[in-house]
Amino acid sequence: MSKRKLQALYDQHRQLEREKQNAEDELNELKDQIKEMEPKLTDLQDQMKEMEIDLVQQKKITFKEVTFEEWLEDSKEEEFWIYTTDAFRQMGIWKGLDDLSEDDRGHFDEYQRDYFYYGGPNYVDANHPRAECTECELAFEGDCSLTSLRRCDI
Repeated sequence: MSKRKLQALYDQHRQLEREKQNAEDELNELKDQIKEMEPKLTDLQDQMKEMEIDLVQQKKITFKEVTFEEWLEDSKEEEFWIYTTDAFRQMGIWKGLDDLSEDDRGHFDEYQRDYFYYGGPNYVDANHPRAECTECELAFEGDCSLTSLRRCDI
């Protein structure tokens, strides 16, 4: 074997050793980044769980079926709800809705369709790259409807 060929092997070996060391350094750096991310991920998950409330489970509100006439005459609730699907119509009031805090009422308003369709909020990441419409969203694009009447509107 000539000197030149041997030197080329030394050069290749040295180059591979350098690349291996760089790769190990990058790997260690990535492992450190992962360790830094783990508590942040846990914190975000805790925050999400804290915000994923269900007013029915917390017994802050309950739905009671009443007729329109019963609502007008007997109920002190401000809103009367009519939920319609292709199979049935549900009418009534949410007891406790008027007593909710501003934050809880905002939550209810955001998830009101879910409260009727599922019985509580359906939390999904709508911005996820593989997100699809929920059953509730599809139903309301079709034949489901939700109407709220307020006493002041009558």
